[in-house]
Amino acid sequence: SERSYTTTCIGTVNALGQYIPPFFVFKRERKDIRLLDGALPGSQHAVSGKGWINNDLFVKEFLENHIKRYINPPKDKKVLILLDGHRSHTSKQVNHLTLEIKGQSKRSKLVQMLSDIS
Repeated sequence: SERSYTTTCIGTVNALGQYIPPFFVFKRERKDIRLLDGALPGSQHAVSGKGWINNDLFVKEFLENHIKRYINPPKDKKVLILLDGHRSHTSKQVNHLTLEIKGQSKRSKLVQMLSDIS
């Protein structure tokens, strides 16, 4: 029988249709740059035991590393990122960056202070 593995891909696009290269999470124990062979230039990756994004990967690898390579606003400007309600986006570690959208689902979140991530 064939084995199947989960790979997570996070795509980021703005209202103008401009995009940031994707961020992948592969089911592996060690990173291997060859996993990105054939991916868009600038794509980055991380690994996890199941190939799923988790809180640490979301904050440290995706927000603080990947996103900040492409979005680096001046200190007096803010960046708005709309997220779904996945638990990696709604943990205590990122709650100080989130704001519930009034009148929307409790699972919808806004990250409004990306430039303030330390």
